[in-house]
Amino acid sequence: MKKILIIGPIGDFGGRELMTGFIANVLSEIYHVEVCSTVAISNKTQVKEFFNGPVYGIGGLLFKKYFFIKLLAYISYFKSKKKGNLFAYCNNTFTRRFFNYKEKEAKLLKEYVKEFDGFIINAQLISEYSAFLIDEISKEGKKVIYRTTGTIKHEHIYQSLNKVDLFIHHSMANKNRLHLENHHYDIIDQCSFIEDKLLSIETNQKINKFLLLGRLVEEKGSVKIIDWFNKNSTDDELFIVGDGPLRKELVERYNKNPKIHFLGQVPSRNLDRIFNQVDCLIISSYEESGPLSGVEAMAAGKVIVSTRVGAMMERLENTLNNFWFDIHGNLEDLDAIYLQLKNSSAEEVLAISQSVRTAYLEHHANEKIRKKYSNAVNLVFN
Repeated sequence: MKKILIIGPIGDFGGRELMTGFIANVLSEIYHVEVCSTVAISNKTQVKEFFNGPVYGIGGLLFKKYFFIKLLAYISYFKSKKKGNLFAYCNNTFTRRFFNYKEKEAKLLKEYVKEFDGFIINAQLISEYSAFLIDEISKEGKKVIYRTTGTIKHEHIYQSLNKVDLFIHHSMANKNRLHLENHHYDIIDQCSFIEDKLLSIETNQKINKFLLLGRLVEEKGSVKIIDWFNKNSTDDELFIVGDGPLRKELVERYNKNPKIHFLGQVPSRNLDRIFNQVDCLIISSYEESGPLSGVEAMAAGKVIVSTRVGAMMERLENTLNNFWFDIHGNLEDLDAIYLQLKNSSAEEVLAISQSVRTAYLEHHANEKIRKKYSNAVNLVFN
């Protein structure tokens, strides 16, 4: 049985983690699969929601292998009052300066390249070890698939990317940003991992409960939307699901508005309860490759108001859902969309909801995405 390594900056929570677990689950039916993270990862990672095989991080491997890295990691961990993941402290000032931490990381990665038969890099093109990994894999005469995450912003400078056997992109829009001599690619978008639950939710006939779903960070644009909602809506409700560095500040700023609800982090397996409460998802990101919340809302039959980001335009093509706004502007277009939705009849809202669910079933159903990954990987590795 061939050994496949899925590798990248895979942490504990997020769309990349869920997709990593999903892909590992699909491939484990045919191959021996392991998941290795180039950043700190814990036993709480969402990868394990789908995949029961080996999941580990480079930091954890070096922690076990070298006594001094373990010692210095513990010292840093306790000095930081045990905040965060212990393995994240392996790469500290002392290990970098006195113990050649980066060299030991590179050496370990070289060993892993020799051990496995095929590789899937799940990362942004600018990820630290991408070029190094591709070069080492190529030297060994082995195959590599690169699943791109994040927005590809420009023609990438790494010649190493020409050695990739297959790129997997969320969308044609992202694919078209990458100009390479050898650009073998497949378009495989995301699917919902709680599909059955979301498909059982009744489709919309009204719009008065809105949802923001994602990390509370600047690049998600949530700050502007919450502020807009606070100023413009009196009768509707806004539900905010997610955690992040801005949460405390935002809760303090808007806690006097009873129509704004901060629900914190909700496990992905329980998101059907959230979608069951709301009528419309707002995607306000400046940059995305997906996002995953978009296909989840489609499966749930929810109206979507979105920036022209990631794969969203391709996902909603040929549906009745055509509500786009510019997060960089003064949100006048969002004002117009809001009025349009509020003035829509029950029949019009229902038709929009049904059209996005139909699009999900045609292009993003779980079983279809599983088959696409299985076929693409088998063509490369066999």
